[in-house]
Amino acid sequence: MTGQPAPTKPSLRAAQRDVTRRRIRDSARKLFSAGRFEHVSMEDIARDAEVGRTTIYLHYPTKNALLLELLQEDWERQASFFDRLTATTPVNRSTLQGWVKAYALGMREARGLFRMYMFTLSLDEEVGRLQDRHRERLISLLGRRLPGLVTYEAARPDQRRAAAASHALIAHVEYYGGLAGSEAPREDFEAATEVLVDALAGFMEPN
Repeated sequence: MTGQPAPTKPSLRAAQRDVTRRRIRDSARKLFSAGRFEHVSMEDIARDAEVGRTTIYLHYPTKNALLLELLQEDWERQASFFDRLTATTPVNRSTLQGWVKAYALGMREARGLFRMYMFTLSLDEEVGRLQDRHRERLISLLGRRLPGLVTYEAARPDQRRAAAASHALIAHVEYYGGLAGSEAPREDFEAATEVLVDALAGFMEPN
């Protein structure tokens, strides 16, 4: 025996709360992806999730709060995806091309919410700060294999420009994700893929 207490199980009420929130998020994701964000009401979501109007507002006071939680959920999924990518060795141009193509595929699957996420990011400064923290996390993950990437938090005084360039790269990745998730395929998409691969390759050497 280790003498350590056994992990506590969530209460039935907490488990039911999590199930309800999951149903609401799943319904919101489906409805937001199928139509225009402004045309979907909280009542529509509650009806699809089979919960009462009072219940949905108890968990999510506004539609924007619900969309923000979906965004954070997808950010977590994106970080896990980048975490898996960085397990690949060795890193060379071929590896980077594989990363970018896998990322494009994932963004195509999430295309229905991309425009609404961009709207959410413009809502207030707090959301922008959350995005900055998410970018720092992605830089840390990719920095395992691309040592030229530097976060603002870890940057030495002489690496501030490198940190700014690292954030610019992640913004480039996000822009590319928007191209990948667009409804109509872009004629220049293959060229955009190669440009992003070149940008990533530029961070293969440490600063």
